[in-house]
Amino acid sequence: VRLGAWLEAERKRDAGAAEGRAAFLGLLLTALGERNLGPLGIADPAAGSPANQGRMPDPAQWLALRRAQTERQIGEAALLAVTLLGPEGTAGANPIALAGAIEALAAVGLTAEARALAREALIRAGH
Repeated sequence: VRLGAWLEAERKRDAGAAEGRAAFLGLLLTALGERNLGPLGIADPAAGSPANQGRMPDPAQWLALRRAQTERQIGEAALLAVTLLGPEGTAGANPIALAGAIEALAAVGLTAEARALAREALIRAGH
């Protein structure tokens, strides 16, 4: 219910950017393990989405992060997540890379850190 109200308020505030903002929020919530996205699950990411922004990760680092996640290597996953985001952190990361870092942190048991990263990304994005 609250996500629906948020999306409706976003559409009233800036209809052109609302769907992209919803897609970004949905991406981060999915990375944190949320599966019931309600109205965010049908957002159109092409409509003003920040998903085309930011630096994409090095493929080798991406694969190394996935391996660390699968093997539950906490320290390596944490270091690779930070490396994947780059020197600007959440401000300069591509949303897909950001979601991958958050998902990996949560998967290895660093749930509080994953949530903090998601909050930081939302605040920086103005959500």
